Amino acid sequence: MIDYYENGNIQSRMEMNKDSILNGRMDTYYQNGNKKMTVFLVNEKVEGEMIRYFESGKVMSIENYSNHKQHGTSIAFYENGNKHFENNFYRGLEAGHQYEYFDNESNSIKYDTYIYLLGDKRKPNTTKIHGNRRRRTSVRAGQPRAAGRRDARK
Repeated sequence: MIDYYENGNIQSRMEMNKDSILNGRMDTYYQNGNKKMTVFLVNEKVEGEMIRYFESGKVMSIENYSNHKQHGTSIAFYENGNKHFENNFYRGLEAGHQYEYFDNESNSIKYDTYIYLLGDKRKPNTTKIHGNRRRRTSVRAGQPRAAGRRDARK
């Protein structure tokens, strides 16, 4: 199925099965004709890679999904092509290393954080400081923990 903008440019292109259920590749576009997003769907649920684009046509982010939840590494970019964020997900929750980068030629790390999920045996609240930014994070049952709060389970 193809939808169009009033100016005649394609707005979206979707693959559907015989029951009109989104199944396969879906591409969306900006009014200027540049691609906005590419995603793969299985029974109308995101599965696999989703790529988003800036209106200029450059890649904005690459995200991975499993069973309609972010899973694996997701990378966001500045419009100049340098990495902005690199985050890891486990079944829809941020987990593992999370990085934010400076927007400069060296593309050096502003900060990185390791987010632990409940049941992870490693030491929680490990934060590395880069520049003047600091982030301290842990996840309990899928919710961010406020910095400074003691965990009663220790």
